[in-house]
Amino acid sequence: MFSRKRNVHVCEDCAHEWPVSEAEGSIGPLRIFLSYGHDANEELVRCIKTDLKSRKHDVWFDQSNIKAGDDWRRKITDGIVGSNRVVSFLSKHSTRDPGVCLDELAIAIGVKGGNIQTILVESETEVKPPPSIGHIQWLDMRDWKEQRAGGEEAWEAWYQSKLAEIVRVVESDESRRFAGEIETLSGHLKPISSDTRISTLLRKGFVGRTWLFEAIEEWRNASDRTSRLFWITGDPGVGKSAFAANLTHFGRDKVIAAQFVEWDKPDHRDAQRVVRSLAFQIATRLPDYRKLLLTLPEISDLDKKDPADLFDYLLTKPLQSVIGGGRERYLIVIDALDEAGDPVWNPLVDMLARNAARLPDWVGLVVTSRPESAVTTPLQELIPIVLDTRTEANRSDLRDFVNHELADRLQAHTTRNSVVDKILDKSEGVFLYVERFCEDVRLGHVSLDHPEQFPQGLGGIFFQYFQRQFPNLEKFRKDVRPALRAILAAREPLPVKILQGLFNWQDEEFRDFTRTLSTLFQVRKEVNGEVIKPYHKSLADWLTDKDRAGDYCVSLHEGNNLLADYCLGEMTEAISGMSLYALAYLPTHLLPERRWTDLLDVLINRDYLEERILSGYSKQCGSDYAAAIETWPGDSKGLDKLESMYQQWKRLDDVPLERLQAASWLGPIPEFLQHQKTNILRNGVLAKRYRETWVRNQAIRGMLFGFISLGGAIVLFLKHCPSIWILLLGLLLFWIERTFTRRRNRAYRQWRRFSNNSEALRVLLYWRLYGISDSTMDLFMSSQPRKNDWIRKAINASRNDPESIVPQPENIGPEARCELMRLIMEHWIEPYREFHRKKIIIRSRRFRAPLLLYSVGASVFVIGSLAIRHFISTTAAQLCLSVLLVWLVVGISKELALQRSRSQDAIDIKIEALLATSSDRLEDLIRREDWSNAETELLSLGYGIMTAQGEPRTH
Repeated sequence: MFSRKRNVHVCEDCAHEWPVSEAEGSIGPLRIFLSYGHDANEELVRCIKTDLKSRKHDVWFDQSNIKAGDDWRRKITDGIVGSNRVVSFLSKHSTRDPGVCLDELAIAIGVKGGNIQTILVESETEVKPPPSIGHIQWLDMRDWKEQRAGGEEAWEAWYQSKLAEIVRVVESDESRRFAGEIETLSGHLKPISSDTRISTLLRKGFVGRTWLFEAIEEWRNASDRTSRLFWITGDPGVGKSAFAANLTHFGRDKVIAAQFVEWDKPDHRDAQRVVRSLAFQIATRLPDYRKLLLTLPEISDLDKKDPADLFDYLLTKPLQSVIGGGRERYLIVIDALDEAGDPVWNPLVDMLARNAARLPDWVGLVVTSRPESAVTTPLQELIPIVLDTRTEANRSDLRDFVNHELADRLQAHTTRNSVVDKILDKSEGVFLYVERFCEDVRLGHVSLDHPEQFPQGLGGIFFQYFQRQFPNLEKFRKDVRPALRAILAAREPLPVKILQGLFNWQDEEFRDFTRTLSTLFQVRKEVNGEVIKPYHKSLADWLTDKDRAGDYCVSLHEGNNLLADYCLGEMTEAISGMSLYALAYLPTHLLPERRWTDLLDVLINRDYLEERILSGYSKQCGSDYAAAIETWPGDSKGLDKLESMYQQWKRLDDVPLERLQAASWLGPIPEFLQHQKTNILRNGVLAKRYRETWVRNQAIRGMLFGFISLGGAIVLFLKHCPSIWILLLGLLLFWIERTFTRRRNRAYRQWRRFSNNSEALRVLLYWRLYGISDSTMDLFMSSQPRKNDWIRKAINASRNDPESIVPQPENIGPEARCELMRLIMEHWIEPYREFHRKKIIIRSRRFRAPLLLYSVGASVFVIGSLAIRHFISTTAAQLCLSVLLVWLVVGISKELALQRSRSQDAIDIKIEALLATSSDRLEDLIRREDWSNAETELLSLGYGIMTAQGEPRTH
């Protein structure tokens, strides 16, 4: 045992004592977070805290770790995230809902998986632990007060035995490994939690469905395990989700994973995210499966896999590899399959229909859904368990629920049974009806004394509610319906800020609006602020059905246009300031309304694309481009632009998000860099255009000069040729040569300017994107000739204090370094090689025929002119002809030097060979991950190019 007074451990058998440091052995200090309620159990918590600290652990305790003036919510969150262990003391006060302790547990589950030690400090009948820890075996210390009152010696012995158990669990190697493995898997799988949804469903209470629990248990324990999927179906409101929540919570011994699909939460509807979340939950429960996941070679690169591949990679193959002999059958619960897709196609259902049978026989799927065609068609080979609203079993369950919820009010009725029967008749067998009915009775909206006024069916409940709240239809149409349009058209719970912005509401006006709808439209706080949503999908279905809702019908088309206009306004004002909702769903609201012009403007906006990707909506971008391309009405130019942007998205989507977020060129950058960035393509196009102009002028110049020279030579041999003709021909040749030379040189300068500018900006973007330092970037600038300094100007003009905003190379991991080196090769070395190769080819082949024609024609003209000089009598004419001949000779020599340029050929050949050799060396160094020598090779390459160009330089 441990003696706190002497701070030593004592052997109970031989009384040997040893200090704490020896007892700890190799156990290092841990950071332990204590979650507890501020109640009568605080004395016990303090004792455990003191003893854990005596073992050199850093214990996070709110009364000592939160100082006056601190943001206590942030402090608690930081404490949990930074801890190695979480110990939760379960009492009536700590497990109350809502409560801070439940929030602490939710955070701990999200970042620590199942690595939580629970201690029961009050009676089990009074404590309601959240579903997320329902499967964790707690340490029972509920009788600690009785033990404390039993005397110091008895208390000490009891307490030390319990403390030893806590220490054993907290300090165990298994617990340490679990924490590290779960943290690693959480980073790779990025799971989403359904705990909030489960807790909400459990709070409503649940009775009945015993027959369904028994059916599942019989299926689970059957000797024939051929069937892998147990399918529960039923109409809206019959209680499918409530049943799934209770099965998950109270069946934690057999339910190893559960995912509740929610129609208004994109992440919870995404088949890929569902598979990843299920894999994470299973990993927290099955150690052997967890170890297999950690060994998967592509566990860190899951984003590119489609849902079916993920199901096979994360679930089917690893679970089949786990030893299944002797295992009981575990269950995976998926609720509301129908909410994972649209009425035509449901990717989650399709994936399950194709792959469920491949799971090992000791794993079974329990799924619930509405009987919609997108679900029933893929699962048609299965026989579902139907929650039939007309069966006696369902009626009996409804009766039990009503008697339980309205027990106090029904006692006063002499006709209790007839009142209950009337409620059941009006309910049409729908659980959601009786739930809403009981709520209305408690609020005084419905009287049990007037059964004739009970609403008919769930639609009747909704209709009666709106009649009661909005008797003035004109007021409803003017003040309420516009807001409902936006709420119902929203693709996820609508941020309250957007609703206020749409109608210029202050906070008081928004509260006035929600006060009349608070029971049907819930306002809740999320990470990014408050949001509003209908309390159940059946309410949204009813309000958007004009036949059922009648005067209270709400148009989704108007809602789409309303939200689209608002989001477009945000985009026009400033893309960098757009709300997350507008970034995610602006195209989604434009597409169904066929607003093609607006949609095209949005989807081809590069800045909007980058902002969406940085905000984590890359997959949504891909879906929007694919949907727009598929439904585009026929404008080929618009379609070409969409397909081009689609390809750009694919390239950006391949870059890890953390690298994109670290890149200054995709972050808040100066306006001039935004302008330069958008002009890369324009620079490239202009460079190509001027290069073509240079080629064209060079060819035309040579050909015209040659033809006119030949014509001049023929004229010279004609008899009685006037001298003036010779002068005119010479002047014509002079004008042609000068004109096309100027055009050629101007085009050449512009070509080099724009091509260098485009290359500079492209290199700059990759530099910023992958975090290359200034010193490395100097290499790129130094490798350019002095006379072509556009690359230096472009890069220097675009810098924005890179040392402070760009990660340095030493902070880049091996994978990023490898990718960086390959990008340098692909986007700098290879284009540079190609440039020099083209220069050699152009000089050696492109102008061979025009050069020959030019040279021959000019030579004939000169020889002919010399031969007939005696025909020219005047001194002035002879002088002019002599000057012209000298100019022709000089021009021919310059042209030959320019066109052939043997020395420049040698330089270009040398540079091309240097680049080729370095490229091969870099490939080898990258393959061996020799980053130091790879960077040295790059530096040597830069100096080699400068030396070849005759530009020695010192640093």
